[in-house]
Amino acid sequence: MTPSRATRPGRGRVVGGVARGLADHLGLPVWLVRVAFVVLALAGGIGLVLYAAFWAVLPLARDEDDDAAADSDAARGTDLTRLLALAALVLGVGLLLLAFQIFQWYLVAATGQSLAKRWLGMQIVRLDGTPPGFLHGVVLRSWILLAIAYIPYLGQLVALVDALMILGEERRCLHDHIAGTRVIVVSRA
Repeated sequence: MTPSRATRPGRGRVVGGVARGLADHLGLPVWLVRVAFVVLALAGGIGLVLYAAFWAVLPLARDEDDDAAADSDAARGTDLTRLLALAALVLGVGLLLLAFQIFQWYLVAATGQSLAKRWLGMQIVRLDGTPPGFLHGVVLRSWILLAIAYIPYLGQLVALVDALMILGEERRCLHDHIAGTRVIVVSRA
């Protein structure tokens, strides 16, 4: 029987009971809900955000055998501790990813090479051959298209055009045209 309201079970949960609770409520296999959370977590991290939100919102199920334990402060305290630990983990990973991205922007602004471009022996330069700097290498080359990507439909179309422009005669993508840059092959020193 499907519960009338989604809840997190008191028993049989792996982390917080969110996947099991949603699976029981929707009548789906629990493995399918867990896989969906993992896929969403790997696709931009939204799975972790959704899991944490469901964990915070879904109440702990009342167990018919153990109503007192489900209502106890200890049970709620354990869930709050786990939720805070998950939030700290998500925040920590987010800060690490942000720090890495800032490092990449620094490399592009200072040398014209991200880590991948350095490994592949490529470099971003302005059309006159000078280093791109922060404005051309990061702001115009990355941030403009990133802002456009958040516009529904237009963002996806612009991303497609950006990628397909590499097949053109100049072999320069849309972001290169916006920033006035090109990618060159450099010798590895």
